[in-house]
Amino acid sequence: MMDETDRMVQMYDTIIEGLRQLSMPAEKQLQKLRGTFVTDELADDFCTIAMPCACELLQSGWISKEQYKALSQIDARLRKMSGYKDKSIWDEKALYEAVEWAECRKWALDILEEMQAEPAQGNKRIQGR
Repeated sequence: MMDETDRMVQMYDTIIEGLRQLSMPAEKQLQKLRGTFVTDELADDFCTIAMPCACELLQSGWISKEQYKALSQIDARLRKMSGYKDKSIWDEKALYEAVEWAECRKWALDILEEMQAEPAQGNKRIQGR
């Protein structure tokens, strides 16, 4: 049986993994999530898995309000993208070209830095990618 601390650590790790995945350059995202609808998988993992963990961690004092606000900014952007009439934002090509995906990548890297977590292996801060 998992104690409360282990559960919190697991949720924290879930957020970090979601950020790492979201912050990867497009080519690494496509490699890692091959066989899935990559853009949908990225958004769904973050919005429906990482964000509920973030909410609980905020309530438990494991992350700050500022960290939660930064995570919420990504969540809001991904949800806004899902409402676009032009669904090309969900094409794999958009991972390389869309400003929205570049912003999510940058924000994810910023939060990883704020949370003092390393980005995914081989991932470096590259302007917009």
